[in-house]
Amino acid sequence: MNYQDLVDPSYDTSFSSVPNLRWTPWVGRTYSGAAFGKRLLIVGESHYAKANPNQTVEAGIEKYNGYKEFTREVIWECPISGEWPNRTLEIIPRIFMGDKNYRREEFWQGVAFYNFIQRMVNYDAKPPERPSKDDFMLGWTVFYDVLKVLRPDYCVFLGSTAHQCFWAAMKNMGADYSDVKRREKVGRCWGYRAGLKIADNEIPLVFIQHPGKCFSPPEWHQFLWREFPSEISDAQNRYLAGG
Repeated sequence: MNYQDLVDPSYDTSFSSVPNLRWTPWVGRTYSGAAFGKRLLIVGESHYAKANPNQTVEAGIEKYNGYKEFTREVIWECPISGEWPNRTLEIIPRIFMGDKNYRREEFWQGVAFYNFIQRMVNYDAKPPERPSKDDFMLGWTVFYDVLKVLRPDYCVFLGSTAHQCFWAAMKNMGADYSDVKRREKVGRCWGYRAGLKIADNEIPLVFIQHPGKCFSPPEWHQFLWREFPSEISDAQNRYLAGG
């Protein structure tokens, strides 16, 4: 088995027409067949480049910036196959399930995922590089087009920085939107919510703390359950072991 067995390629032609979309999003094979109102798009922040014994960080950035299937291979190799560790990716299902005992392949077959920032970021820089405001502004333009292709019912952003440019980006694009509202504080971080209308349907966007470090999966799971009770319950019924 490889990742091609788990993804739905029917969106790929449309993705190829999205300006500035560097990597083809992961779209699970059962994503489009989810129950009404239950299609989930998970939005990560960035792909990070690090040097290894066989490759400089600069060579890695050049290589993977030009490789369209990179996101899909990352999802297959790390959170599904466990070939290498990444805390952020491995913790994603627990945020939605509230439990470690979930059916891994089924979960990833049922959701869509891509990273918001459309270039590799240098993790080996001192301090590690962060995306710029221009990166986030471009990210919103790409996101708007990705939303038109995928038509999810709700979106969860892993990291809240993107919300800071939401109003300006929506104004620039002339989009129909509901502005960002602060929801509740979980630990030291706030959760946020906004909305973006696609074809007369407003899609809710929720922003949570980035799960890279100092992150509590149970507490943020409860936050998401309060924001999307029926959607999270549906996901638990489908993907929890014994569900």
